[in-house]
Amino acid sequence: MTTRNIYFDATKGFLIILVILGHVILGSLNENTLRYIIYFFHMPLFLAVTGYFISQKTISLSVKEILGKYKKRLIIPFIIAFVIYTNKGLIDIQSYLYPYYHLWYIPAIILFVLYTKFVLFLYKINKIISIILMALFVMCTIFFESYSQWNLSSDNLYSSLGDKRFFYFFSYFMFGYFLANIRQSLNINHYVCFFIIFISIVVHIISNSSIVEGVSKVVANIFIIYLLTQHNTTQHNTTIIL
Repeated sequence: MTTRNIYFDATKGFLIILVILGHVILGSLNENTLRYIIYFFHMPLFLAVTGYFISQKTISLSVKEILGKYKKRLIIPFIIAFVIYTNKGLIDIQSYLYPYYHLWYIPAIILFVLYTKFVLFLYKINKIISIILMALFVMCTIFFESYSQWNLSSDNLYSSLGDKRFFYFFSYFMFGYFLANIRQSLNINHYVCFFIIFISIVVHIISNSSIVEGVSKVVANIFIIYLLTQHNTTQHNTTIIL
């Protein structure tokens, strides 16, 4: 029997409420301060918590076994929702590259599990290349936290890459997975974390540079995620997908 973690259950419930609020509040991010605050951290935390509960046992499965594991819980519900919302059938490639509205999340989670498997596999073969790959993902996160994918060029090469959330949210997911496996050996003073978060938010608010805003947002969320995971004292051995 799996032991429930009340702290993380409450956290997930709180984040779900924020997701709902973020979608029902009217106005753009720049026009509505509350909506901007919610979007500042709710998805990074969501992805990090999801990554935190992906077990090493799951990552060690073959790709076929991973897809089989999530077939009934994620893949089939996604396909049903995909057909209902898009009304374009299952062969419309563009709808997979840019899923309708909220439908990006499920394929992103499955992709992130596979990305994690690939990064860890690559790390065993060549640590340097694996680290470079993760650095590229972090740079991607910073770039798209600085410049919204919807405000950039839509030329054929760029648009063929698909929804950029399939790439730039992975850093948060991987960080959550990383923290779950090294949490006991990582000890950062909480006051230092709060100070860094505070400074990062201040810099984000006063900066006139998009890149600086992106970097400060990523740094703030990284330390928020770290503090969030320090309250968990239950060793997990199952995969919990949000």
